[in-house]
Amino acid sequence: MDWRHEDDGEIGFTADPTVQLGVPTAAYREAVDTLHRELTDTMGQRVEELEHHGGLPHVHLDVALVRRGHERRRHWLTKNLECCPQTDWDTVRRSGC
Repeated sequence: MDWRHEDDGEIGFTADPTVQLGVPTAAYREAVDTLHRELTDTMGQRVEELEHHGGLPHVHLDVALVRRGHERRRHWLTKNLECCPQTDWDTVRRSGC
């Protein structure tokens, strides 16, 4: 895993601008799955709060649209992990990216 960050002055990072780190694939996938599950669960709770209690006074919010968007995002990871991109890794390696 490679990380490259050019400081644009907008967001500060405590890590070096360039980091290279090896992570076992299974551990990386588990971390991604955990983040996705925890994030979507928390978002789902927020959507339920909106459905039951409404939003801020004088703010029109289409709660049904918010729910549909959340449901799409909730299934995004599974859907995209089933996709098999045809990446030419030799070309990527030669490009130096």
